[in-house]
Amino acid sequence: MMIPLSFYGITINEYEGGNKMFYAIIAIIVVAIVLFILSYFMNDRIEEVESQLEQMSITTMQDTYQLKKKIKVLEEELLPSDLTDHKRENSNLINN
Repeated sequence: MMIPLSFYGITINEYEGGNKMFYAIIAIIVVAIVLFILSYFMNDRIEEVESQLEQMSITTMQDTYQLKKKIKVLEEELLPSDLTDHKRENSNLINN
């Protein structure tokens, strides 16, 4: 028994080759449903890339923070205390 499908008031059985068109439409619908269901089970690569990018960003920020700390320590060690004292004296003279 054939179930007539109707588009714009014309059933598929009224077309020449209506059976073939009916089976083609059913096949397309079945393939669409199968692909839709499979899409939920596929591994989402975008989430993997986002997590890798987030991890790289965190690592980069940590490295930057560590480098800034090391630069600050080096500056404190390398700058002579005389120079900083001299700057303080100059600023006191200017302010007074």
